[in-house]
Amino acid sequence: HMRNEAHRFGIAHYRSRHRKALTKSALEDIPGVGSATIEKLMKEFKSVKRLREAKLEDIGAVIGQKKAEVVVQFLLDHP
Repeated sequence: HMRNEAHRFGIAHYRSRHRKALTKSALEDIPGVGSATIEKLMKEFKSVKRLREAKLEDIGAVIGQKKAEVVVQFLLDHP
């Protein structure tokens, strides 16, 4: 039982670290966009791919028009 618990704990820790590494995205490089904004975008669009496909108006409804313009411009400049 102890071995199984230690193994479960190790796997959970690895998955947590791996998930955090995967969630680091190109969005973190956008000037003026912080973690709260990124969280809102990911909650709404689920992925950067869907965010790229979204319309400016849809993104603006989530984070505001000015930030949406910054995000869209950044995504266009960094394919």
